[in-house]
Amino acid sequence: MRQYDEAEKLITDSSDETGNKYFQAQLPIFKGILQEKKYHDNKLAQEYYKKGISEISKFDSYGNEFTAYAYYGLSRISEANGEKHISKMYRKKAIEFADFKNNNFDK
Repeated sequence: MRQYDEAEKLITDSSDETGNKYFQAQLPIFKGILQEKKYHDNKLAQEYYKKGISEISKFDSYGNEFTAYAYYGLSRISEANGEKHISKMYRKKAIEFADFKNNNFDK
């Protein structure tokens, strides 16, 4: 929905208030989306995506959709950097994890 200001406020307001480890593992991925889409800082977004993949992997299949979001983001960033082969690799990984193939934040 591209409501990045509202999403950022929700993330900021709730990130320190919860001890929920599952939610905390999702935060780097959401922060990556914000860095990529709102701030256009692909380098920082890439760091958040990779951190998020590592953290959410502890939750096995429960984190698959979030893992897909991160891989879609890494795919977009790789494409923007002219790394087409790496972009395709990340896109393939994203599709493997995604239940909802259209929820990819591409637009």
